[in-house]
Amino acid sequence: MRFRTLIILFVVFTTNVFAQQKLEEKEISNLMEEAKVLKQSNIIKSDSLLNIALIKAKGIKNNQLTADILIERILCQLNLEDLEKAKALNHELNTINKLLKNKETLIKEKYFNGLIAMKVNELLIAIKNFSEVKNHHETNKNWKEFVKSSNHLAWCYYLNQQEEIGKKVLAKALERAIEIQHEGIGDIYERFGVMYANKNSTMDSALLYFKKAETYFINEKNFIKQAYLNNNIGALFFYKNEYEKAITYLNKALEGFKEAGLDNEIYFIYSSLGVSHLNNKDLKNGEYYLLKAYDMVKKDSMPSTDELLIKEDEDIYFNLARLYEEKKDFRLAYQFLRIERKIKNAKNRVDYQNEIMAITKSNEMFKKENEITVLKVKQEQDKLKQFKWIFSLILLVIILAVVIIFIHTKQKRNQVQLALNAKAEERHRISRDLHDNIGSYAATILNNVENLNIETKGQINQQLLTEINANATSMLSSIRDTLVVLNNKPIDFKAILSQFDIYCKEILQSYPNIDLKIDDKSQNNIILDAVDGVNLQYILKEFFNNSIKHSKANHLNLLIQENDASLNIEFNDNGIGFDRENITAKNGLENIHYRAEQLKAVVNLEAQVNKGTKWIIIFNKNKLKK
Repeated sequence: MRFRTLIILFVVFTTNVFAQQKLEEKEISNLMEEAKVLKQSNIIKSDSLLNIALIKAKGIKNNQLTADILIERILCQLNLEDLEKAKALNHELNTINKLLKNKETLIKEKYFNGLIAMKVNELLIAIKNFSEVKNHHETNKNWKEFVKSSNHLAWCYYLNQQEEIGKKVLAKALERAIEIQHEGIGDIYERFGVMYANKNSTMDSALLYFKKAETYFINEKNFIKQAYLNNNIGALFFYKNEYEKAITYLNKALEGFKEAGLDNEIYFIYSSLGVSHLNNKDLKNGEYYLLKAYDMVKKDSMPSTDELLIKEDEDIYFNLARLYEEKKDFRLAYQFLRIERKIKNAKNRVDYQNEIMAITKSNEMFKKENEITVLKVKQEQDKLKQFKWIFSLILLVIILAVVIIFIHTKQKRNQVQLALNAKAEERHRISRDLHDNIGSYAATILNNVENLNIETKGQINQQLLTEINANATSMLSSIRDTLVVLNNKPIDFKAILSQFDIYCKEILQSYPNIDLKIDDKSQNNIILDAVDGVNLQYILKEFFNNSIKHSKANHLNLLIQENDASLNIEFNDNGIGFDRENITAKNGLENIHYRAEQLKAVVNLEAQVNKGTKWIIIFNKNKLKK
């Protein structure tokens, strides 16, 4: 009897617990629905309701509900531009998803990672995440999400100066969007317009895409999108110097932004209208709109730390100075010009601080790489200790062999010693070459292989494979150069240039935005011995590798000239240059000078910040070893 009573009580208790959980789940679902309704009108209150729902979902340990609420909260924080909170919530979603192992939730997490990275300008991270999301939706034929993620991916490529790749991705998205009548067709056409608007030769195409976008935005009755589009069209006509048309579209944009209450955009429109009227010789309206923008600056309604806004503030004062110079009011012109100079100097200081932070970050990465290398060396040493007695035995055999050789060659000691010294020097040089070149390439390849991420469905991280391919190519080239020295075969100067050209083209496949021009004006084909030839190749490769890795240049030039006594080689780029007094990494420079000394050549370096870098090597042809 007691046993039956216990069973009944257990069933009643279990039923009550189950019913209570169902009620709580229903309450959580109601909170989520209410939050979704409020999202358009009061996003802050919507997020508060979602936070309450999140606490309740965690209380009943419903991981799927928790994940769904986290997704909605992340969207709220992204709309509120609170990226730190969005990032923290996405990390929490990652933790929950490890328990759920839900593929769709994982894709959502990667999508949010992409959005956050795009907003903080970490474009490579954004590209990686959006690519995975796009590929997933393409495989599952979820074309609506495919179009949305492709749109973001294309924009990231564009921002990362990979415009042609972005256009291809966007074209595929447009094709699918039209096929399924996706609501984002207008957005895609507008982005096409922006991508084509950066060149004079393609501005007409940009205008065509903007007009197509306008048709969709009008049909959707989306007045905010129409306002942004009118702003883009106005900017396009401004850069085409068609100021009347620019003013027409900028005024349309101004009306839209005023209705939407977008003060930040109104500031930019005032500035653009003022400059358009000024350039159109309409000083009255130019003054009106520039002073409107100036009033917003004076009220500190705009943040002063954003680089773009600092530039805009600087332009306001500069254009006001232009305006009053045109009006012959030189006192006001001088007053605004002085403020513009102060802002420009402050901006330069901000740029300087950003550069310092970038260098610090780079040094931290370098330290981390060193720590990894030290750890690997320690692991190898631990393995070697296990075979210590073997090495001790080998060492003993070597010592006995040396003693025997010494006894038998005592009478020829001087000659043998000289030969050993020469070989030791050659081994030291080859060891240094292997360490400087093959060692660094091998370390990079190893690091990339360790980081290589084999993704779902067998898809491979293409960027890391490209880097591995480039470094492997460089390493094989270094091995070939070392074999040339060991074979001691003479090499002619034209062959060196040809090998260098092939080497550069293989590397530049990974850098489509960089071009190299080789201009050989030498008349005679000079023959060099193997060591000199390899030294020259290393110098040219050092110039080339430094430029593509550090200079941010897009044009590299190699010029060879010859006269009766000397051979002159000039290598220059149009990159950011550097300050020779403050440079921290000098190993590359020391290697160049060391190899130039071996060639008995004179090396000159011309480098300034933001003025590119130029190397000049002068060889005395009579001193080159034949």
